[in-house]
Amino acid sequence: MSGIREGEICVTAFLAGDTVRRVAIASERPVSLASAMIGRPAAVVAEAMAALHGLCGQSHAASVHFAAAAAKGATLPRSEIGRWMIRLAGERLAEHLRTLFTDQHRTSRWAGNLAALRDAIATGQNAARSGTVRPDAASRLADGLARLATPGVDGGPAAATTGRTGRLADVISPADDEAIIAALAADTGFIRAPQLPGRVPETGPAARHGISAAEPEAAAGARAAEIREAAALLLDPEAASPGGWISAGSAGPDAGYAAVETPRGRLYYRLVLDADGKLLDARVLAPTEWNFHPAGPLVLALTGYRPGTDAVAAITRRAAAFDPCVALRVSVESAADA
Repeated sequence: MSGIREGEICVTAFLAGDTVRRVAIASERPVSLASAMIGRPAAVVAEAMAALHGLCGQSHAASVHFAAAAAKGATLPRSEIGRWMIRLAGERLAEHLRTLFTDQHRTSRWAGNLAALRDAIATGQNAARSGTVRPDAASRLADGLARLATPGVDGGPAAATTGRTGRLADVISPADDEAIIAALAADTGFIRAPQLPGRVPETGPAARHGISAAEPEAAAGARAAEIREAAALLLDPEAASPGGWISAGSAGPDAGYAAVETPRGRLYYRLVLDADGKLLDARVLAPTEWNFHPAGPLVLALTGYRPGTDAVAAITRRAAAFDPCVALRVSVESAADA
């Protein structure tokens, strides 16, 4: 992403004794690369989003593609929808595997299976780029995931469970689409500070399973379950259905929206096109803005938390479970100094 400011999420926890009393979150994340492409054809914008977003690029591209189709009142053929489903499943598989592997608490557990891990990630990435899965690639994927989930391989995808012991999530779902799209249309500032009255919404793998990422092990278990789901779709693309992955529809005259369940949560695009299908307006709401809201689920998860002797490491692990799409920086200060 050369030449593009990638941004950062800064989390400051204020401790009184051994307990977090207050949390401050500052975001320096770019909110919409698509808005820099006003006047370009929607197809060009979709292609650019795939290239420019280092994380969840195919999800951004799908959002543009489906929102643009909705703005034009077009019905996409089943074969085209199927290719996008393969792209999204490949992206989810690859990004979840990479996230689980790079978690410091799990890295050593994968040591004997790095070749299988690399092959599975590569298969997912190739499917995300091409929208297809070759039979030989599907065979390697099935074999690789089987090795990663072999009984006795501690930490493999089959070893993690979602669990139900943590806090339940206030999940962002398709039922919220109408309110969110209306807010995007009415207020340009909504993309920076989204809110739903009386709620503390959360999105992401854990939330999709009804629990909060406040417990990192629960978030890891949710990713493991979604690895299996994404792999099943890649191994049987004919069974692909957009239900639960993509929602799209009209958002007014010459306007359309799409909501895509990315590896990190529900992503919203609202686009307005001109008569030639060129972009007039783009408003994008990323999952990070919900999870790292100054009064959002991470703040709720950290307030009252007792991180132990290495507070920065413990708080970083809990914050990272909410999976921001930019760099994360955590600092700790005394509540008495706040």
